[in-house]
Amino acid sequence: MWDLYPDGKFPGGAPANFAYHVHHLGQAAYIISRVGRDSLGEELLERLAMAGLETRLIQRDVTRPTGTVKVKLDRQGNPRFECAEDVAFDHIEPAPQWPAFYETVDAVLFGTLAQRRETSRNAIREFLNHCTKALRVYDINIRGWDEITRHLVLDSLRLADVLKLNEEEHRLLRETLGDLPGVGDVRGVGDVQLRRVSAWCLPAFSGAGVRAAAGCPHLGARGLRAGEQRRGGLRARI
Repeated sequence: MWDLYPDGKFPGGAPANFAYHVHHLGQAAYIISRVGRDSLGEELLERLAMAGLETRLIQRDVTRPTGTVKVKLDRQGNPRFECAEDVAFDHIEPAPQWPAFYETVDAVLFGTLAQRRETSRNAIREFLNHCTKALRVYDINIRGWDEITRHLVLDSLRLADVLKLNEEEHRLLRETLGDLPGVGDVRGVGDVQLRRVSAWCLPAFSGAGVRAAAGCPHLGARGLRAGEQRRGGLRARI
């Protein structure tokens, strides 16, 4: 996915950013997504490869375009997003390569936007449900709120071990879903319990929360998750 800012386009999407920062922590990171067979898709794959990221799990779509998000900044520098509809990442499908990763994956980060269509939603949840040993990090990353998004968020919370959100998203959840069990007022970076989810409330600046979240499975891989000694090196799948 491309983020289209007034001053240019940049590879975007929380999962890809997460993979980039996990990679730079010295761990293996793979991106599961889908791009179009178009110039934007080719350029995106090239940019990811140049950054050292593995792209073999990124699917190609012959009929739908590569995803884009127009980013507009208000006077305070806060971003507002306009997401293109019915793009390649809305149609991620289960792939024959996936089973080889089910038992080796240490952490999976997933978000809300890619679940807006049934095809990708079912594929993402199939992958999550097979990765029974993995730390599941849910980056809520809300891009608008309606009844469909509400159900997506609730279902995703039930699948997650860790919830990454910023203060604005935390406020929105409390206002629309009510007081969530175990979640009080969160400021800065805090660790609280949400059902079976640890919730980190992170800065709302673009990319800042993703960089912080990337360190969470890194700690887990080093045996710091509930005292559990994880396997060798971290392998993060997005």
